[in-house]
Amino acid sequence: MAINILRYRSRFLFLVFLCLTSSVILLVTWENGLTGILLLRTSFSSLAENAEVEIQLESSSFVTDWCRVRKARLDWKELLKPCSKYIQWSSKVKDTSLRTNATTSTIVFWELNPSGRFSRFVIQSRTKAKIPQKSGGDSWLVRIKGEAYISATVIDHDNGTYEVLFLPMEPGDYQAQIRLDYSLCDGYRDPPPDWFIIGNSQGKHQPEGTLGTLDDYLLEPLGRKPLHEFSIKSGNATLKNVIKNVRSNKLVSGCGSLSCRFLWDGYGRWLRRTWMPLVPGSLQQPRYRDTSKGKGIMWFYGDSLNYNRYRYNFNDSELCKDSFDQCSFNINFIYHIKYRIELDTTETDELDFNVTRVLDHFRSVLLHPRVNHVNSVIVLNMGLHYVMGLTFERYQDLIQRTIGVIKENERSPHGKLERRFKGHVIWLTTTAINKENAKELQATKWRFCTYQRVILFNAYATSAMCEAGIDIVDMYPITDSYPDGTYDVVHYRPPASQPIVSVFQGYLGPPLQT
Repeated sequence: MAINILRYRSRFLFLVFLCLTSSVILLVTWENGLTGILLLRTSFSSLAENAEVEIQLESSSFVTDWCRVRKARLDWKELLKPCSKYIQWSSKVKDTSLRTNATTSTIVFWELNPSGRFSRFVIQSRTKAKIPQKSGGDSWLVRIKGEAYISATVIDHDNGTYEVLFLPMEPGDYQAQIRLDYSLCDGYRDPPPDWFIIGNSQGKHQPEGTLGTLDDYLLEPLGRKPLHEFSIKSGNATLKNVIKNVRSNKLVSGCGSLSCRFLWDGYGRWLRRTWMPLVPGSLQQPRYRDTSKGKGIMWFYGDSLNYNRYRYNFNDSELCKDSFDQCSFNINFIYHIKYRIELDTTETDELDFNVTRVLDHFRSVLLHPRVNHVNSVIVLNMGLHYVMGLTFERYQDLIQRTIGVIKENERSPHGKLERRFKGHVIWLTTTAINKENAKELQATKWRFCTYQRVILFNAYATSAMCEAGIDIVDMYPITDSYPDGTYDVVHYRPPASQPIVSVFQGYLGPPLQT
């Protein structure tokens, strides 16, 4: 199967071509002549030549699709490409008739392969007037559930079509929840310049109505159907063969796009409430830790999600009991919480975002005498609060400066340049959200907490950490497919993060004795 742009020379010859090729499915809109998307299950190059039709074919082999999924989590420029000129709040389109309408939009193609092979379907976005969209910028959220719960990758082709790619390993009956969250690039939209100032001292809880009347969170099911059913037949590809295929092509660390230090592949599925990774185990060799001078501290630096991982997943683990002298944490919103959460959410100061304040606190943790040890590990995330409060440009700057703090050097007494922080940093990506659980769907304070902004911010931070050589644990697919979802908009029960404990254990412990 491939998605191809059809360029025709003759309408008559094209109709002849249709008659000759029963395996061809054409998606057509009859406006100003013939336009469309041609989808092929196999290559009919000879017939195409006879019919004088030019067809551009793309490979859809297993390896190609495997890499497309993994490159999507890194390629922030490609993600943002359909909307790169339109993410400013001032660029918001006011004519709602131009929005995509989920009721008139349709699935125009299915390719359902046997288990162990990638399957896909294609959505054609249309307006309320049933006019096909010719550009991208829609936020189609897709969740796959059935025999297993699977995270799908939605690829915006910037022509009004959206390819949904997923890898079912188990045969059986499945359902796809397909929902239009935003249109016209509203899912990527940045807050206005004074957004942080209008909020409290953490840049949060802007007064209701600050942005005017909001109606852009659409929450519309495709075709008015809450679920779209399909079946996957049994295939010959076992997980063992999949892993062999992957490792033989050296596709475990970004498919050659970047030399990323992922501790695990991150993709898999929830099967009978158990996480089943596609590539089991750690992708990196265990980290050598000479504990003759101490075990160091494992420090969880981030928001309440990272704190919950510390408290419910790691605190009673062998890592915290035996591999480190201590596990500890701090909780941040945008800034470190100085007092209690209740006070930090009500304190106001009318100040804009101060990146130096964030970096100074992060540096103070890294260089604290108890933490700054060769065997210490910082488990770091800067996620959802920044998604909700900052423009994408400001977040990019924050990530680059954070990496700069991690890599800061100083001169030793002998005049040699050495890293100030002696320990190790592991970056955790931001987890998936369930914004539909918000009590007020159009609430001002939740406006910029969108799944597309989470994916975009994740992609930038992940690619930056790759370039910096910092270890990464991707939390998005495992949470995006978690059967129970979140119990509010952003928080998960402990089982959603439990599988990463064994990944950390295999990489960091047990400590080597000398």
